[in-house]
Amino acid sequence: MTRFLKDILRKPYRKLQQIFGQLDFVPSGHFYSPIANDFEIKEGIERTSYDPDLLHGIELHLQEQRKLLGIFERLYAQMPFKDTKQPNMRYYFDNNAYCHSDGICLYSMIRHLAPKRIIEVGSGFSSALMHDVNDMFFGPIRGGGQYKSEGVSISRILSHTQKF
Repeated sequence: MTRFLKDILRKPYRKLQQIFGQLDFVPSGHFYSPIANDFEIKEGIERTSYDPDLLHGIELHLQEQRKLLGIFERLYAQMPFKDTKQPNMRYYFDNNAYCHSDGICLYSMIRHLAPKRIIEVGSGFSSALMHDVNDMFFGPIRGGGQYKSEGVSISRILSHTQKF
């Protein structure tokens, strides 16, 4: 019954998107979207019971994940990015390709892991974010950016990028 209702509502929903436009790059729940579809989440929760201890053969390392989330929370306080484009910065959240959740996660990973090199295939807003993080926190010459970098640096970011 639920599947049948989805199929019926899909066409009118797409028509509304054509008329009013789509706010997101892709709709919630799409595999490119970091935003889950609320209805499908509720539907999935109602149908299944979840206990991480019952996932035999899969180690989620929940304690380590929680610890990493705590580290990311501290780094979030130093996040320089805003919704709109700022002077002397390439990345901003309000874009159609690599917005809030993606940007926050990549920023946090780079700050925490401090890789010496990042090789990226493609170019766009993720490249802009990586260059901004490198310039601000690690500096173009090792160890000096606009912000303190906890003693680690990125020697360079390898990326084919467009001009922003």
